[in-house]
Amino acid sequence: MFDVKVLSDTDWVIDSFDINLTSDLSSTTVYVYYREGGYKGYEHAAGSWMLAGSATVNAQGKNAITHLPIGNIPLAAGVTYGIYMAVNSGYNRYFRYTNQDIEKSYEDDNIRIITGTAQNDPQFSGGLIYPRIWNGTIYYSLKANHVTNIPQTGDRAGDWLVVWALLAFGSIATILILRSRFSK
Repeated sequence: MFDVKVLSDTDWVIDSFDINLTSDLSSTTVYVYYREGGYKGYEHAAGSWMLAGSATVNAQGKNAITHLPIGNIPLAAGVTYGIYMAVNSGYNRYFRYTNQDIEKSYEDDNIRIITGTAQNDPQFSGGLIYPRIWNGTIYYSLKANHVTNIPQTGDRAGDWLVVWALLAFGSIATILILRSRFSK
């Protein structure tokens, strides 16, 4: 578990991660949870976390990059978020981390990563090992440029989106019809 704080006045979205898993794993499922307000005090409160997603990955081994294609985690300007990663393969010792004596932070112009804690299995109830530096990379992008996949509910109106626009050319009014694709 670790925290991510947005330093800029811009909203961002986490797109994916690179993680460091031991070579003891081959194929495993990794779960990523997040919560607004940071992780401290919520290490054992499963109901306080949102599941961002899970993905089955092939661990590349100790100190090698394993890409984790889990994202769409919103990061609002000025807010701190807790991130919790867990594996389904027994003890979470399979995550590589760096031992430390004090809490540290790493940042660029937009976000700060504040080091956290490790937790043994089972998820949200195992013993805590503090402090630890998560070994990984966060890939993020501007929220305004991020395309989210919003599930559609109910019946679709069709594949056409009608945009009404009045153009002031004397008394002529024009209707613009724009083609739009909606996913089913």
